Parts: sequence; C-alpha cells; structure tokens
Amino acid sequence: MTRNSSSVIAVCALTCISLLAGVGCQSTPISMRGGTQTANYMGTTLSTRLPADARVPSVIAATEQAMLARGYTIVESASTEEAGSIVGRPPRYNTLPRMVVEAARRGDGVDLSLRYEPFGDREVCTAMLDAILRRLGM
Repeated sequence: MTRNSSSVIAVCALTCISLLAGVGCQSTPISMRGGTQTANYMGTTLSTRLPADARVPSVIAATEQAMLARGYTIVESASTEEAGSIVGRPPRYNTLPRMVVEAARRGDGVDLSLRYEPFGDREVCTAMLDAILRRLGM
C-alpha cells in the first residue's frame, strides 16, 4: 500500500465515523396525527409534549392498551399523578428488545418519551406514539 492510498483510506474512515456520529446526535422532527402533534427523534428516543389536560395515569393506561393490542408483554408499570413509566417486550422476545415509555408532568403539559432498547427504532416508536395518541383522543 502506498502512502497516498493510506491517506485516502484514513480520510474516508474519518469521514464515515463523523457522518455516523452526527446521525445519532441530530434531532429529527416528526409531525403526528395530521400535524396536530409534533415529536422529535434524537439518538434512540422519541419525545413529545402533550397538552396540559393530559394526565400521566391516563397516558400510562393508553400506553398499556397500545402495547397489549400489539402483543407486547408488560414487564413493569408504575404511575402517579406526576410521573409514570411502562416497559413492554414485543412478541417472541424474552429480554431485548423492549419498549420503554416514560411520562412526567412538567409545568403546562406532560413530557412523553419512548425508547426502543437497546438500539432504537424510529418507526416502531412513531407507530407506538400514534397508537397512544389515538387512545388519548389527540
């Protein structure tokens, strides 16, 4: 291998690494439910802000219904008026992957985040959020 080809390979490798690193760090806005709700996907997490009339227990209950309708097994679930979370496993899996949904009251609304662990899946999170919003009537 010549010195020039080694330099070209090094530059290509650095370019690929920087492109891959940048993809995971950028926030991608998503329009949901005909543009009435927006969400952002960053890294492995889809997050949105629900209106002030949303209640955390209602969000967790809607999430449980959406998960069960898709054949998920509920592994953990906890909820208060201020915060809640639910963890579900998709059908045919024992440990991973898993869907983690967290809701927390923050000022004038409820922050909702969805993570498909361990590597993330934007489409799965978006479909789950759509099902949750549908059940909440949003």
